[in-house]
Amino acid sequence: MTAAVTNPFQADTHSKLYEQDYALWLEQAVDLLRSQNFAEIDLENLVAELEGMGGSQKQAIESNLEVSLISVIGIDY
Repeated sequence: MTAAVTNPFQADTHSKLYEQDYALWLEQAVDLLRSQNFAEIDLENLVAELEGMGGSQKQAIESNLEVSLISVIGIDY
């Protein structure tokens, strides 16, 4: 598989959409990934979103564990 050469103009167009319409930006990012049209993807914001997802999931797990410990054992920290 050969990766396309990044065209800054095309990626910049997708990047501007991130600030204007997040839902449409996300939909287009998925479409661009599926079609392997890597030159147009806003990689900077896509990476930031993926990193943020990991942090959010970790916080949710910690919160659920804390609630479980409080309700089952009565530990409150």
